[in-house]
Amino acid sequence: MSGNAQVRCLTTLLKCALKGETIPQPQLEQIMQGVDEEQLYALARAHAVAPLVCEAWSEYPGTLPAVQKELQAYTMQIIGHSYRLLFYTKYLVGLLEQENLTVAVLKGVATAECYPQPELRKAGDVDLLFFSKEDCERAVACLKRHGFVEHEEKLHLHHVAMIGAEGIEVELHSMMVEPFDHEQTNRVMMQCQQEAKAHVQRQLCMGVPLPVLTGAYHGFSLLLHLLQHFLTAGFGLKLLCDWVVFWEKQPPEVIGEEIGLIRAMKVEQFVAAVSGVCVRELGMDQKVAEPFLALGDPVVKEGAYLDQFFMDIVEAEEFGKSQKGRMLAIHDQGLSGYVRAFHHQMHLNYPKAGKCVFFWPVLWLFTLWRFLRNNRTIRKTTVKEILKSAGKRGKIVEKMHLFE
Repeated sequence: MSGNAQVRCLTTLLKCALKGETIPQPQLEQIMQGVDEEQLYALARAHAVAPLVCEAWSEYPGTLPAVQKELQAYTMQIIGHSYRLLFYTKYLVGLLEQENLTVAVLKGVATAECYPQPELRKAGDVDLLFFSKEDCERAVACLKRHGFVEHEEKLHLHHVAMIGAEGIEVELHSMMVEPFDHEQTNRVMMQCQQEAKAHVQRQLCMGVPLPVLTGAYHGFSLLLHLLQHFLTAGFGLKLLCDWVVFWEKQPPEVIGEEIGLIRAMKVEQFVAAVSGVCVRELGMDQKVAEPFLALGDPVVKEGAYLDQFFMDIVEAEEFGKSQKGRMLAIHDQGLSGYVRAFHHQMHLNYPKAGKCVFFWPVLWLFTLWRFLRNNRTIRKTTVKEILKSAGKRGKIVEKMHLFE
């Protein structure tokens, strides 16, 4: 069958998994009929959702023994790692709170708690949010005293990545996400982050009390995570699943508060498109999604556009790992869009020196050299591939009128 058949099968399995429902045997057999299970498993792994569909899939009597064995073994591996991350997070929070630091657990176990079976949500690292650069620096110093080492090359402005004896990456965030190429949007984002500090509460995550963002501000962090990945290499089905399970557990007043944050960020069309895809492909409750859908213009809710957006999500796989040329999606079509993206990258690479206009020509050359070097040595791709992908994905972004 075609690749689309595997996608339809996977999303159908996910619909039931996200609601904790059992698929009747006749329906399951119909869903799985003729599907290439090896391709389906590869797709589920690529989108980091294989554990979520393991139980439903394993009920299918015709499953290939080799695929079933590998699926179940992988799921057990993820479950073990989830609990390892959970208690590692508890340990880290304990160290940092001893320093009188206000910390919030981002994503990971905090979001997993919204799932019917939290341990099945795959996570690879620990993300911790602080509410000032000074607190983030104190956290770095604290972990260094406990044997953690900082990554030699700083690739991001919004977090510091560290590794301890356990070999698990810990990201200490001074911002929820990397700055966008729109100053007013960044100011709004930082203002919302400061407001979020008052919404940190201790809640049970898989039975362990941890400080997490609550209500609309947890949803805001999920939105920013989706948006950042979309504007860079892309995101896959796992982040869509997060959006569905989180909002289906929130009361109407929290959704109303989130609408205010969305409007402040001027990302209404993006949210409407994400929610539209979630309703169509993952069975998100229409009543829950309606306030988000109401934000969008007809163009981002029409079937053809949602098809295009969804296929971009499918092609991206987990965090855009599927294609070497996937690096960004430009806001503006034409030369100006590429220039804007390149100039923004210069500021991300050289945040301090970039404040001086006189340094720009030199910094542009440094940025270009770094870009070409990374393409050759790290991404193993070409400028042509990157520009082609950016232009194609930019056509999707264009209709979202981000930050306008």
